[in-house]
Amino acid sequence: MERRSALAALAAALLLSACAHNLASMSVVGTDTGVGRDFTYEAATHRLEASGPEGPIVRFWTDTKEIWIKSGQIRREVPPGCDGGFIYLYEGPNQKKGRVAVILCPRDGAPAGWTGWHASLEELTKVTGEKQIPTSALSFDLQPSADGTDLVVATETSKVKVSLPQSEASFFRVHPELLAFALVSGAVPPSRVGTYAAKDE
Repeated sequence: MERRSALAALAAALLLSACAHNLASMSVVGTDTGVGRDFTYEAATHRLEASGPEGPIVRFWTDTKEIWIKSGQIRREVPPGCDGGFIYLYEGPNQKKGRVAVILCPRDGAPAGWTGWHASLEELTKVTGEKQIPTSALSFDLQPSADGTDLVVATETSKVKVSLPQSEASFFRVHPELLAFALVSGAVPPSRVGTYAAKDE
């Protein structure tokens, strides 16, 4: 946990100095499809965000103590070492969107050499269509490769591999759990063969 905090501080410092608007851009793409999702990270507010044609897809904050369900009125606490944010679900183009609050925390019980995470969900705005976060995304395990170039993400029903950016200060190296959750929750379009590439833009 201390190493992660140190890397997070280094990443924030590098991103702040390198980006005139405190923004860093990343992408996650299926290696077989060439289709993926673009992300931005705002170091000043510790916010990770991705959007699609319909609007926002994911919005997460790291190093935060709370997320606001209703601005200035209703909030949810985020425990230390956890991330908090929202997933947005759409019934179709220009259709009603659902909003789900997510608290993502480490969990015990992962196999040796793996790190376990659990997502607690709270449905805030219901979507009546079939678009939902798969229940398999609620718990997942992470394992970096021996040389640190790849990350394997496993749920009860699937396993995918994603190549990581080269820099140790890259956001997705510091917070691999958010990269993993984006993959297993469907925020990133699926790869047919289960392999992805994460890159700093």
